[in-house]
Amino acid sequence: MKMNEHKNRKTIKATGLLLFLTAVILLWTALFQAFGADSAFEKSIAAFPESYKPYLRQLHELYPNWTFEAFKTGLDWSTVIDNEVGNKSLVEHSSSSENLKSRESGDYNASTGQYIYKDGAFVTANRLAVEYFMDPRNFLNEEGIFQFEKLSFHDSFTVETVEAVLKGTFMADAYISYYDASGTLITTKQKYAEVIYEAGKTYQVNPCYLAAKIRNEGGADGSASVSGKHSTYPGIYNFYNIGATDGGGAIARGLQWAASSGGYGRPWNTPYKSILG
Repeated sequence: MKMNEHKNRKTIKATGLLLFLTAVILLWTALFQAFGADSAFEKSIAAFPESYKPYLRQLHELYPNWTFEAFKTGLDWSTVIDNEVGNKSLVEHSSSSENLKSRESGDYNASTGQYIYKDGAFVTANRLAVEYFMDPRNFLNEEGIFQFEKLSFHDSFTVETVEAVLKGTFMADAYISYYDASGTLITTKQKYAEVIYEAGKTYQVNPCYLAAKIRNEGGADGSASVSGKHSTYPGIYNFYNIGATDGGGAIARGLQWAASSGGYGRPWNTPYKSILG
C-alpha cells in the first residue's frame, strides 16, 4: 500500500508538471502569435506618418482583418488648404456652428452681422473648418474611415459581401424582376448582388461601393428611378440616378438620360443594363 501511494504521488506530481508545462507552452504560443501578428501589422502601416498610427492600431484591435494602405499625394498641406478655402468650401448656415463659418470680407457683413449666402442656404467655411475636414486623422474611426475606402476591385470581394450591403433593402437575396415598356413583368434568374458583383469585376470597381451608391440613391424600398413604372418613361431604369440633377422633376431628368442613346449601354431598359452601364 505504501509503495502504491508513493507511486500515485509521483504520478500526480508528474501529471501536474505536465499540465503546467502545457499551459506555459500554450501561453508562449499565444504570446508569440500575438506578437507576430502585431509585428506584421506594424510593418503594414510603416508608410503612414506616426501621428496616424495610434488611430490605425485602435481600428486594428476592433477589426483585425481590415488592411490599411498609405497613399502619398505628394501635395503640400498649406498649398492644398490655400486652394480649398473660399467659395469652394461651404457649410449649411442653419445647421452649422458659428465656429465653422468664415467672417472674411465678402463672406460676412460686419455692419449687419449677417453671413452672405453663396449657394442657396450655404455660406463660406472658414480656414480652420477646411483644415479640420481635410485632415484624415479626424476621421480614422469606425464610421469616418469608410470615406477612404479603396474603390478599385480586388479578389477579396464576393457576392456575399455585396449581399451584406444590400441587407434590409428590396434587393437583398432577391432575384431581379422588372417591367418592360408595355408593363409586362419579366423575371430573371439573376440576383441583384450577382449583377452588382459582375459590374464591379467587369469594370474593376469596388462592388460594395456600387451597392452602397445604389442603396443611397434609391433608398431601401427603391424609388421611381428603378420601378419601371414611370408614366413618361415606362420600362426605363436608372439605379445610380445619373442625370437626376437637383430640383423638381429630378427623377424624370434621370430617366430621360437613361432612355437616350449615346453610350454606357443605353437605353437602360432593364435593371441589368442600368447597373452595368
